[in-house]
Amino acid sequence: MEFMNALTLDIILFEIPSVIIDPLIDRFVKLIAIIFHIIGWLALALVAPGRDAFLYVYTSFSSLAGIMVLLAAYT
Repeated sequence: MEFMNALTLDIILFEIPSVIIDPLIDRFVKLIAIIFHIIGWLALALVAPGRDAFLYVYTSFSSLAGIMVLLAAYT
């Protein structure tokens, strides 16, 4: 019986921090994703025939923003 109580207490103490911290991390990750998305679109606006490197910046930041939003949606 004591082992069941210890296991129950362990599960409760393991889950409490995630319940408190998850919404904060979720909002923080979404904020970072929005900033990455804005940087990507600004880089796309700067693409010109002589500045093709901005296309790589756009692709990188947009991909990172997309996967961050996708992973934040799973939480």
